[in-house]
Amino acid sequence: MGYDFHFDTVVLGMDFEFGTTFGKLKKSFKDENASGDEIDVKTQMKTQWQLGFMPRIGYLITPDCEIYLTAGARVVKHKFNTSETNTVSNATSTENLKKTKVHTVAGLGMKYDFTPNLFAKAEYNYLFKTKVADDLKYQAHGFKLGFGYKF
Repeated sequence: MGYDFHFDTVVLGMDFEFGTTFGKLKKSFKDENASGDEIDVKTQMKTQWQLGFMPRIGYLITPDCEIYLTAGARVVKHKFNTSETNTVSNATSTENLKKTKVHTVAGLGMKYDFTPNLFAKAEYNYLFKTKVADDLKYQAHGFKLGFGYKF
């Protein structure tokens, strides 16, 4: 959902988006506990939802085709599952955690109007590296394709 302001061939706009992503981030490593025992640590992170506020500036190549740059913020809710297994005693502990973080994002895209109301859009986004847990930083590349209807 968004709105555009046209100034001849320059377009200023603001997009609001809500969604989720598919896929999981997995990280495994070995560590030591206070007793000196080796532990296997496995962390898995998944995005539950994200809400983006994306101002953009574009240029009309033709009256129907716009290229644009965008930058803004996304509020992202992450879900973490961590398990630690002591390799000596085989004792396992698990922790589930949910965190909501704000990520900065930048991107570029192209929009094509088929009719005054129907359009297609392709966009690349980069979420800058953000600390989401004590030992975990998150960054992502995203590609979006979509169709829209203007009211």
